[in-house]
Amino acid sequence: EAAVSGVSPSEDREKSVSISYDMFREPSQEEEVESRAENTQSCSFEFQVAEAPPTFLRLISDYSTFVGASACFQCLVTGSPQPSVQWYKDGKLLEGDRYYMREEEGGSHSLTIENLMQSMQDEGKYTCTASNMYGEAMCSAHLCVQQRTQGGEGVPSSLKTVHILTLT
Repeated sequence: EAAVSGVSPSEDREKSVSISYDMFREPSQEEEVESRAENTQSCSFEFQVAEAPPTFLRLISDYSTFVGASACFQCLVTGSPQPSVQWYKDGKLLEGDRYYMREEEGGSHSLTIENLMQSMQDEGKYTCTASNMYGEAMCSAHLCVQQRTQGGEGVPSSLKTVHILTLT
């Protein structure tokens, strides 16, 4: 919603308009507002939102691999201010040497787990949580760790899938 708080002529006979916005419909996108004066001259304003809750643009995906291998979950998250990201397994915060968490420029985050073990230690539901002062978002995926087959490498029963969300 916009509120015009004042129209004032300047010395060079141009008018200036002060507009304040309380909120945007889509806080993560730019807004353009056009205003037409009585004499049909127009002006336009472009606003870039400086505050937005976290939003996942790429979700982590289910992963299936073998004992002794590594698994990597990757996601892309935006928000302003930049969200802080934490990783969980079955609801417990991940800590320890086997978990390598990386953040790259542009909001890309990854969790790599080295030397996977079968059983409940590594198999389970992994969750990435992104939060800033304007909100929180999360996405989850399952990790399945299988025993290698006799005499061969085998292929995991399911392959890694990437989900991409497009904002319009």
